[in-house]
Amino acid sequence: MSRNIHSKATNILYCEANIDGTIGGSYFSLLYLTKGLDRKRYTPIVVFHKTNPLLPIFKEKNIDTFIIDKINGINLPIINRNRSTALHHTTILIQKLINLTFVFPITLVKHVFFLKKHDIKIVHLNNSIKGNQSWMLAALLTNTPCITHQRGIFFKFSLKERILSSKMKAIICVSNAVRNNLVTHSFKPDNLVTIHNGIDPDSLQVHTPMKAMKQRYGISSNAKIIGLLGNIRKWKGQETALRALPTILDLNPNTILLLVGDTSKSDSSYFAVLDQVIRNLKIEENVIFSGYANNVADFINIMDIVIHTSIEPEPFGRVIIESMCLSKPVIGSRIGGVTEIIEDGTTGFTFTPGSHDELSSVINHLLSDNKLAVTIGENARDRVEKCFNIKSNIRKTQALYEDILFQT
Repeated sequence: MSRNIHSKATNILYCEANIDGTIGGSYFSLLYLTKGLDRKRYTPIVVFHKTNPLLPIFKEKNIDTFIIDKINGINLPIINRNRSTALHHTTILIQKLINLTFVFPITLVKHVFFLKKHDIKIVHLNNSIKGNQSWMLAALLTNTPCITHQRGIFFKFSLKERILSSKMKAIICVSNAVRNNLVTHSFKPDNLVTIHNGIDPDSLQVHTPMKAMKQRYGISSNAKIIGLLGNIRKWKGQETALRALPTILDLNPNTILLLVGDTSKSDSSYFAVLDQVIRNLKIEENVIFSGYANNVADFINIMDIVIHTSIEPEPFGRVIIESMCLSKPVIGSRIGGVTEIIEDGTTGFTFTPGSHDELSSVINHLLSDNKLAVTIGENARDRVEKCFNIKSNIRKTQALYEDILFQT
């Protein structure tokens, strides 16, 4: 736990709900926002439910951080048996009742105590209306204004989620695609606000020279590198990239597909599927998995083309603006928030989700026309500066805080 907080500025609590062990875009969005706040007006206080590699950076930026372990509910072992039986359903009901009666109230009391102890004036939840619900209720019990980011696109919402969302002062949608998803599911638009994710162009610093990075992964100096950044998950569509590779290799045999991202335990089965696809296609020598990257700029820097292959609607696509920021040509799935970032044919290219033939065609086109690739990369950098700068994100977020504080 960090130092005690003594500030006349308004204390805002930020909560990161992710606990699967991977570090995704929500963490970096939270870091960029909190370190860029006007500290004369706001004091950021950040709560994580699990330790993570970014903690030293938060503390380096003088951001108070706390680890509040999430209390795991009771998990009765019998529910792992045949799911079609009455016993299974009865066990699930009993488990839910036990957790609701005993486990959840303990968490709620801890959160209420935290809000009062640190004089929190606004609770800002970093993920989704599907998470951090104990913090939502704690905010309601203490009459503390609460807002939540909505960083995901979902196909089903529970009654509880709908009720709690109606109590939020605002739901910040990271793209119009996210906002439209909520409206489609009959969420009232009154408290929906679109604020695109932003980035500080100067924050992406290359620390490891290109030659050293290539040597680290055994990549020859003249190889063409196609990069895919993102945690290994089925909906991220890494399989599409793998299946596109043989056609790329037909015209560009000295090409490497570099997949940068972590794999959680729950996604290990998908990693195994990817491994089998690689063996079946006989592309073992042309595929590299880097695992978690603590400085993504080093990896983007060595890539000739960056691809984004989600097969389900991408809420935003932070790695896209990071890559564009470093003047890399990006090819992204034509779905979700990606189309709000990439202007097809001008600041990047898009393709039909899951179409490995279409993806390989666009990649081969760029690899054969270096002048076009450079122009697209330069246009991409300009678009990020103009449309997705973190300064705009912070300005709009702080204006939202001001409106909420004025109302209270």
